[in-house]
Amino acid sequence: MVLFPKYGRLLVLTILTFSSLSVIAPAQTRTVSSTVQITSTAINRFIAAQTFPTLNGSASGYTYSISIAEPTVQLNTNSAAIQFTINANTSAGNYSIKVQPTITIPNLSVTVSQIIATLQQFDVLINSRPDIPSWLKSVIINGYNSLNLVIYPSKLIDYANSAVPDFVNIQVTDIGLTFTVVPDAITFTLTATVLGAPPVFTAQWLKPEAYKCKIRFGGNVATTIKQVRVYNLLPAEVYKNENLNLSISKDGYSTEINMNISSVATYYIVVLFHSEYGEYSRKYWFTYNTATYNTWFDATQSNAIN
Repeated sequence: MVLFPKYGRLLVLTILTFSSLSVIAPAQTRTVSSTVQITSTAINRFIAAQTFPTLNGSASGYTYSISIAEPTVQLNTNSAAIQFTINANTSAGNYSIKVQPTITIPNLSVTVSQIIATLQQFDVLINSRPDIPSWLKSVIINGYNSLNLVIYPSKLIDYANSAVPDFVNIQVTDIGLTFTVVPDAITFTLTATVLGAPPVFTAQWLKPEAYKCKIRFGGNVATTIKQVRVYNLLPAEVYKNENLNLSISKDGYSTEINMNISSVATYYIVVLFHSEYGEYSRKYWFTYNTATYNTWFDATQSNAIN
């Protein structure tokens, strides 16, 4: 578990090479890749933390209790195997069966929530053992032939999205992996499908009482409001501040700005947003009228300039 954030950050850094292209361009999807390596020591730590099923029951007139002990992955060039001991306590006698089946990572088992290895030809291996009675072979094969080994227990997409900075509007929508086995490690190539788009900012207004107005701003990325100007077509300036420093958290709203309104008219708002990737200018308008008191309404965006 400890190693995953390290690898996740590598993927996120790769994703961010794409994000700078998405701040002003239309929404687009791209694929980025990153290579990481998991050592056999780390894999064995993950496997040691797993609980493997114990088989209890009876077959062919014999009772049994079967468990797996000491699983250890062995990694060599283009070859991966797991060595473990099957302890079978039965009414016909006790057996300690050491096996070392090969393992593989099927494409369908490389999921966004974990990476699973499966046993290869485990049934052939067990059936080839002359020291195990036939009834016990059947029990072991039925119980463990489909055994899954979680060798990378982390939610890749969840972590990648959580590690993306709040000031960019990108989302990891899919992650695929391929792998190569090298001595004492598995090298994974992570391929992420990333959706990037310009940030979305909104403006809202509220009428707390006659000829009073509040405005606030929201965004789907973290940003800071540097300047706000509000005016009508007379033109009459209602509000102007070129030294604001109002923060907006991702998917949140800014602190409210209070204004006095002199007449029922259409008003225009020009805002300068600032983020780590640059500044964005947005223009909105709304008509101050006899709207419901103390209700937030969306202002209409127009003529946005990046």
